[in-house]
Amino acid sequence: MTTFLNRHQVSIYLAALALGLLAAQAPQAAQLADTLLTPSLAGLMLVTFLGVPLGQTLTRTQPPGFTRQLLALNFLLAPTLTLLLLQASQTLTADHIPDALLATAALILLAPCIDYVLVFTKISGGDQASLLAATPLLLAGQAISIPLWLAAYQALGLWETKLLSLDLLAPVLPQILQALATILVPLGIAAALQKIGGKTSKRAENLAETLMVPLMVLVLTSTTAAHSSNLSQDIAQLTALISIYSLYAALAWASSWALTRQQPQAQRLALSYSITTRNALVILPLALALSQSLEGQTAAQLIPLAVMAQTLVELLALTLISGYQRRQGTKNPALP
Repeated sequence: MTTFLNRHQVSIYLAALALGLLAAQAPQAAQLADTLLTPSLAGLMLVTFLGVPLGQTLTRTQPPGFTRQLLALNFLLAPTLTLLLLQASQTLTADHIPDALLATAALILLAPCIDYVLVFTKISGGDQASLLAATPLLLAGQAISIPLWLAAYQALGLWETKLLSLDLLAPVLPQILQALATILVPLGIAAALQKIGGKTSKRAENLAETLMVPLMVLVLTSTTAAHSSNLSQDIAQLTALISIYSLYAALAWASSWALTRQQPQAQRLALSYSITTRNALVILPLALALSQSLEGQTAAQLIPLAVMAQTLVELLALTLISGYQRRQGTKNPALP
C-alpha cells in the first residue's frame, strides 16, 4: 500500500485539494476542517522530521562542491529571484498584491523543501543520498535566513506593513507560539526517537513512511476545506501569486541547471530540484499565525490558500520536470 501511495502521490495530492474545495461548500465543513488542521499538521511535521537524519549532518562524503552550491542556490539565488519576482509583480500589475499575500509568497519561496523533494530527485535519477545528508543544513539554514531576508525585503520597501514589529506580533503571540510548537515539538520528538536508535528508531521511521502520504492528504484537504468557502469572490487576488510561483519554478530550475553544469548529472538534478522545490507545508503553521497577525488587512484570510496555491503549482511543475527527465534517461541510458 505504501508503495502505491508513493508512486501515485501527486495525483493523490491533487485529488485532496479538489476534495477540500468541494467539502468547503458543505455546512459546518470549515469548522470541522479547522479543528483537524493543527493536529494533522503536527503529525505531518513529525513524520517529515523522522525522515531527516537530524544527528548525522554530512557524515557521508559529499561530492566536491555539492554542499557549497546547495547552500548558495537556496540561500542566495532563491532569495534574489524571490525579491526580483515580487518587485516586478508590484511594478507590472495594475492592482498591487496585498501585503499579506506578498509576505506569504516571500515566506514560502525562501524556504527550501526537506521532504518530497527527495522523492522527485530519486525518481529522476538524482543524487538523493547527498541531498538527504544535507537536509539538516537546509532546515537550520532556513530558520536563520528567513527572518534576515524578510527584514531585508521590508527595509527595501517591498511591503508597507511592518511585519516584524512588536505592535503587530504582540497581540497574536499565543498563535505564534502555537505555530512554533507545531514545528518544534515534532522536531524534538523526532530527534529523541532518532537518538534512541535501534528497533525503536527503525519502527518510527517505517511508521513515518507509511503515514506520510495520508497525513499530507489530511493537511491539504483540511486546509482547503477550512479556508476556501469564499474562494470564488477572491480568486483574482490569487492569480498574480500563481504567476509568481510558476515563474519562480521555471527560473529557479533554468538558472540552477545552468549554474551547476560542471556537476555530474545526478548531483545537478539534486541541486536543481532543491532550489525549485519549496517548504510550503512546513511553513504553513507560520503562515496561519501570519494570517492572524494581519487580521483586518485585505486578503489576510487568503494566506492559507496562498500556501495551497504554491503547493499546487509546484506539484504540477515537478511532475512535468520529472516526466521529462525520465524520458531523457530512457533515451540516453548511458547518461552520467
